[in-house]
Amino acid sequence: MSRFTSHQQICGATVASRSRPYNEWFIDLDSSGTGLGICQRLIDDFIQVKPVTDRLTIIFTTRSASKAAATLRNLQVRLKVRYADDIHRFTLSPESVDLSDLRSVRALAQKLLASDIPCIDALVLNAGIGGWSGLNWGLAVRTILYDLRRATTWPTFKLSYVGTVTKPQLPPIHGQNADEPPLAEVFCANVFGHYMLAHWLTPLLWSCNSVRPARILWMGSLGGQPEDFRIDDFQGFKAQSPYEHTKWITDHMALTAQNEPATERYVKSFLDPTTSTLAPNQDRPRNERPSIRVIHPGIVHTAIIDLPWILMQGYALVVILARWLGSPWATATSYVAAISAVSLALAPHKQLMEMEEDEGGKAIKWGSAVNRWGTARVETSEVVGWGINGSGKPYSATWWGGPAWWMGGYVGRNHGAKDATKEDVENFVVQSAQVWKKLEELRVEWEHRLEDYDKKVSHENGSLG
Repeated sequence: MSRFTSHQQICGATVASRSRPYNEWFIDLDSSGTGLGICQRLIDDFIQVKPVTDRLTIIFTTRSASKAAATLRNLQVRLKVRYADDIHRFTLSPESVDLSDLRSVRALAQKLLASDIPCIDALVLNAGIGGWSGLNWGLAVRTILYDLRRATTWPTFKLSYVGTVTKPQLPPIHGQNADEPPLAEVFCANVFGHYMLAHWLTPLLWSCNSVRPARILWMGSLGGQPEDFRIDDFQGFKAQSPYEHTKWITDHMALTAQNEPATERYVKSFLDPTTSTLAPNQDRPRNERPSIRVIHPGIVHTAIIDLPWILMQGYALVVILARWLGSPWATATSYVAAISAVSLALAPHKQLMEMEEDEGGKAIKWGSAVNRWGTARVETSEVVGWGINGSGKPYSATWWGGPAWWMGGYVGRNHGAKDATKEDVENFVVQSAQVWKKLEELRVEWEHRLEDYDKKVSHENGSLG
C-alpha cells in the first residue's frame, strides 16, 4: 500500500507543473490545539514545496477575540523569525465562529461569500468538543499498566456527559421563545456545524481550478467504533460516548463521498451550490466538484480533555512512552499531529486519486503517524467494516508498524482487529447511506427553520415600525 513518506514527495509534482503564480486559500476551523499546529505546519511546508511566486491565505477561526489575537501573534512571530524574506507571501485572517450555534456558522459563511475571496482550496473541519466529564481513574491505571500502547490509543476509561444539548438556536422574539427541536451539543459542534458551513460555502469550493479541485477535510479520530453509534439515536442524545459517536458518523460520511451509488444522491445534494440558501455570488465559476476526505491526528496531547495541569503533563508523558513502545499513532504534539491535514491539503489531486485507487481500493482514512524519534509521516488507517481502502481484500501483511511484543498483533492495529470482508464493506456503505440521508434531512430542515425565523423577525419588526 502506498503512503506519504515526505512532503517533498507529496507536493513535488505541484512545484514541477506550475508555470504561473498561484494564490491558495485555506480555512482551518478552530486554531487552538491541533488547529494551531495545522497552521504552523502549513506555513512551514508551503515554504518548502511551493514556488516562490505562490501565495497562501490562511483563514483561521476561534470562538473568542483573545484566542484569535493569540493565534495571530504566534503565526506572525513564526513568519518573522523563520521566514522574514517570505512574509509577503502569506495573509493571515482570523474569524470568529461558534460551531454549536448555527446562526454564528451562517454569519461566517455569509461574510466569506460576500468577500472578494475567489475560491477555497482546502477547508479543514477540525474544531470540536470532547464532551467528557472526567476519567475512570481505576480503569485508567489498570489498563495503562497492563497495556500502555493500547490504553492510550484506544482508551476505554473516559467518562462523558450524556444528553447535553446546545443553547436555543433561535433567540426569543419579543419575549416569546421560538419553536425548535433540540440539537445535541457534541453532534452540532463536531459534525453538524461543520456540515452546514461546508454546504453554505460550496460556491467558493466549486470555484477552484479544475486541475486541483477543492478538498473538504474532516478531522476524524482513532476512537470511533461501531458500538459507539446507533442510527436510531443519530445525534447521540443517549450516547454514552458522544464524541466517539460523532467520529463514527464522520468516517461513514467521508469514506463514502466519492463514487458510491448508494450515497451519491445525498452527496450531490450536499455539494450543490445552487441549493445554498445564502444567495451565492452568481459571478463565480462552477469548475470541479470538491472532494471529501477524512484524516486523523493520531493521539495528541491537547486541552480537549479538561484535566489539572499536573495530570495533563502526566498524560503527555504516557503518550510519549507509548511512542517509545512502538505505537505509530502517538503523535503527542499538535505540530506532529498536523501532518495528515497539511499533507492532504497540499498534495496534488492526481496523486491522491492514484494512491486511493491502489490495489482496487476506494477512499482511505489518512492518519498522522510517528516513529520513536518523533519523525512524522502519514499512514493509511483501519476503519472497522471498511478496512484500509474499502476493497474487501485481506491486508494483514500491510505496514501496521510491526508486530507488538505484548498481546500479539501489530502495534498500529487494535487488539483483535479483523480484516474487513467485501460483505463488511457492503454493510458499511448501507449504513453510510443512512448517515448521509439523516444529515441531508437535518440540513434542509434547519435551513428552512432559519429562513422562516428570519422572515418572522422581519415581519415583526415591520409591524412595529
